Amino acid sequence: MRNFLLCFVALCAIVVSSCETNNSTVDEPKLEITSDTTLSVDKSGGIYTIEYSVTNPVEGQKVEVDVVNPQMITATDADMFGQVKVSISANTSTDVREGAVVIKYGSLTQTVKVLQAGEEN
Repeated sequence: MRNFLLCFVALCAIVVSSCETNNSTVDEPKLEITSDTTLSVDKSGGIYTIEYSVTNPVEGQKVEVDVVNPQMITATDADMFGQVKVSISANTSTDVREGAVVIKYGSLTQTVKVLQAGEEN
């Protein structure tokens, strides 16, 4: 009887411990622009840096960059994690130009608006 009771208690302990729920959760990644979300560029253009951060990064996931108005924003470099470098061409018109840099991390996107002054009359 004593062996039966001991086996019963051991079996109950196994059943109770196997019924515990796993409360560990995986935090989703988060993409944030840490520099200004509007980039003001003078008429001569140049190379500018946009800074971002990724919280809870996914192993193997890379940042991708798209541009709006590729005549204005001619090159991007996202090789250094946390920074995107963009090259803005000179604005020879008198009009203000607008463009954007879209930073993507998986399904997450953040956009930085780019405004460039025009030539003075």
